[in-house]
Parts: sequence; C-alpha cells; structure tokens
Amino acid sequence: MAINKLVSIKEAILSASEDMGFDLTRDKPTFAMWAVRAEKDIGSYYSYKRKRVVITIKGCIAELPSCAAYLKGVLIGDQGCDCGELFNDFYSWGYGSNVSQQEVGLTVLTSTLDAPSFTLAGTRYEIQDNSIVFASNLDGQKVTVEYLGLEEDCDGFVMINENHIPAIIEFIMWKFCIRSRFSPIKMELGDIMMHQKEYFRLASDSRALDAELTPLEREACVSMLMDATGGFGLNVGSSLNW
Repeated sequence: MAINKLVSIKEAILSASEDMGFDLTRDKPTFAMWAVRAEKDIGSYYSYKRKRVVITIKGCIAELPSCAAYLKGVLIGDQGCDCGELFNDFYSWGYGSNVSQQEVGLTVLTSTLDAPSFTLAGTRYEIQDNSIVFASNLDGQKVTVEYLGLEEDCDGFVMINENHIPAIIEFIMWKFCIRSRFSPIKMELGDIMMHQKEYFRLASDSRALDAELTPLEREACVSMLMDATGGFGLNVGSSLNW
C-alpha cells in the first residue's frame, strides 16, 4: 500500500519553474498564489490535520484560525487543546462523568465552513466569514474547537499531498501561458489548451488517488454493507473504491 506523504507546495513551484526554465526570483509570489489556487481546486480531506484550539468569544463572535477548512466539533468552556478523547467520546455520544449533554455542543461532522446554523448549549450559532457567530452575546466566554486545517512548513508554505504535485505544476504552466498572451512573447493557443487539458486530467487522477480505500477502510465498508440475514454481502477483496 502506497504512503501518500505531505510535502511543501514549494516542491511544485520549484519544479514548475525548472520545467519552464524560468527565473523564479521575480514571480515566486505569483507562482505560489497559483499553486495554492490549484490545491484548493483539487481539494483533499487527507491533506488536512486534526487540530484543536481554545477561542475567547468577542461579543458574539469566535474567530476560527485562518488555516481552518472543516469544523468538526465545538465544546463549551476551556477544555484545553489536549482533549482528543473528550471529543471522541462526544462524537459517539458516550458522555462521561465530566461531560454532560448540557455542557457541550456539536456541529455536523466535517462540515465545511459555509455550513448552516446549529445549536450549542441552547444557543444558536452559524459559520460566517471563518468565524462562529452566536445568536446571543457571550463576550469573554471560551469555546474549545476541533477542526481540520492545512499544515504549513517552516517558511509558511502550505503542505499538500505528494501526489498533487504533477497537477499543480500543470496548473502553473497553464496560467503562465495565459499570462503570456499579454506579453511580447505569446504562447500559442494550442499550448494553452494542452496544459489546461493536462491539468484537468491530473487533477482528476489526484482526487481518485486521495479517495483510494485502505484495507481497514474497505473492511469497515464491508461491515456496514454486509447483512448475511438479508441475503446480500460484499467481498472484502472487491473493487469497492468510493
């Protein structure tokens, strides 16, 4: 089973500049912007890391970290950042003695940050502009949030799945060719279309590889779908690959 590592998006930027024989000194910010745009377009749940943060509410707003992409859960109060088991128990509704149903609130699991409104400890809230906006003033109170967010390297560049690099390289080349239409040295329309087509092909391949099931995930699917008493089942070695 292949291991898909997280690598810096810098690798795609440098590879694209080398393939084009282009001096990256001047256009590095532009290439970086294109690379991040391509990564967002490709998208991958497996590019994100599970993180937790304690946020102080200002008025009725709890601002989420800028790297947040998926909001997993919200707990009332300062539960600390080392509270993974608490969130796990909460997701499974296995409330312990130190967690009551009145003290915690839950969003839809892996809901995107444009999700509809939810209820937290009796208070309505919704996600707006990368912030949790409560229906009432909770100024000074704290919430503990678990989310999935992008990782960054020591230079502040986004970390991406290693298999996304070829697609991002093609995206940078495609955008560079488009920009050349407004410069003295113009790229042919055929070259532009070639890079565009190749990007879409590689982006689709990247998404497919991201979604490939591991043996354990395949067995989990089998356990959910197989019902011997109902007369149907699914072979663990089948080609199920959602």
